Amino acid sequence: MKYYLAVLKKYAVFKGRASRREFWMFFLFDWIFTLVAGILDFIFKAEGFKTEGILLSYPNGFRITYSLITDLYSLALFIPFLAVVARKLHDTGKSSWWILAFALIVSSPFIYIFLPYIIPIRGEVGLEFLYPFTILGLVALVVEIWLILWLARAGDPNENAYGPTPAENV
Repeated sequence: MKYYLAVLKKYAVFKGRASRREFWMFFLFDWIFTLVAGILDFIFKAEGFKTEGILLSYPNGFRITYSLITDLYSLALFIPFLAVVARKLHDTGKSSWWILAFALIVSSPFIYIFLPYIIPIRGEVGLEFLYPFTILGLVALVVEIWLILWLARAGDPNENAYGPTPAENV
């Protein structure tokens, strides 16, 4: 828990380095708290906004409902999460600008959400138009695995361009 709180204390600190333990313990507790927030959403039926009748509602009646407590928690921890990822990348000698590259590639499959509005489907139409999006999805999966492997690596044992070695790496 001390690592989770340490990341929160460095809320928007993108400089320096974060050890492997600091990153993964923060990730673990963040996952646990997100799960608890989801359970609270379910218990209290705390629904956020519904997409029914606006851009993301699908023509076939499917709707996406967002959970209020989980979304507020995720929004509050978005910047600290980006900051700790940046510091962990620094620990392995990588630039934090890689986060932007990964975000652009990984977000490309979300075009599926907008597909029913981009390509109106009338009658019996094959799904050939989905092939490019499937390829983007596979590329995004490979990129996500690549990022996880970078984050799982041990940090540089010596001082690097991003600062001194975190205490846990020594």
